[in-house]
Amino acid sequence: MGQVIQLPQLRRPTLDELVFAATVRCRCGAGMACQKGIGPQGKWSCSDVLLGNADTGDHDEYGFFSYEIKSEQDGATTRPR
Repeated sequence: MGQVIQLPQLRRPTLDELVFAATVRCRCGAGMACQKGIGPQGKWSCSDVLLGNADTGDHDEYGFFSYEIKSEQDGATTRPR
């Protein structure tokens, strides 16, 4: 048998490190979000998955290159209170 290699745990972003969509929500009901400063190759992902509150699976993701989604910086927000 081979050697078991421990992979580092990825640190989950905090609410302050995320930008939320203005109105678009995941099919689970959580707001869509992306990390601040992610760049043009990023994507909008379910905020519950990003924050570690849900497993990946039946959640939405929208690549910046394919979808134009307004962010909370345009007024409204899906950020949890």
